[in-house]
Amino acid sequence: MKTVDNFKLIRDYIEANPCDEDHFYFVQVLVRGKDGHKGEAGINGNNKNRMIKHYTIQTPEELDKFEYEMKGIAELVNGRVYIHPARRSFNQVATEMLLEYATMMKTGSLRQLKSAFSTAAGKSHDERVYIVDIDDVDFNDKEEVCKYVNLILECSEDKTLDRLRAIVPTVHGFHILVKPFNVKKYAEAIGKSIDECVKKNNPTLLYYKSLD
Repeated sequence: MKTVDNFKLIRDYIEANPCDEDHFYFVQVLVRGKDGHKGEAGINGNNKNRMIKHYTIQTPEELDKFEYEMKGIAELVNGRVYIHPARRSFNQVATEMLLEYATMMKTGSLRQLKSAFSTAAGKSHDERVYIVDIDDVDFNDKEEVCKYVNLILECSEDKTLDRLRAIVPTVHGFHILVKPFNVKKYAEAIGKSIDECVKKNNPTLLYYKSLD
């Protein structure tokens, strides 16, 4: 059985990057196809993810308040808790929701109305936090972690550690949360496509406990 619990790390992240009244962190409890019941329809086309619940978190205290609930739901459905490290704006999400509603009305897909907020929140962000995805590397191997951090800094105009936001353990490796940098140069350096190694509007892992 493997458990990845990043609540303390993410609590510190939210404290270091606080929200004003209009902004929030978007948290989702998801069942992924590879973890949950295979064959069920996904929530975003063919990604085979099924969203169980979402949260809007503005403070570390709010994260504390819902920690037990998030973990309990994730364990019950063999799901994962994810957080988008780029803050969302309630105003921008509301505007995007209006566009979603209009599209649903035009296409006759009004049964999807309940998903409008999560879809809008997934799209809308007014800050940019890239996620560099490192798989099959032990998070505790500090030499390997530093190698990737140094490579990212080499591919950045601002070569200081201020560019880094956090390093987050995942099930098979870790995520490096970083301000925008030269992703093309980075991808070429490690011999992968940009889409394989850098995500520009994705969530990072908050909690997962396998049932195996």
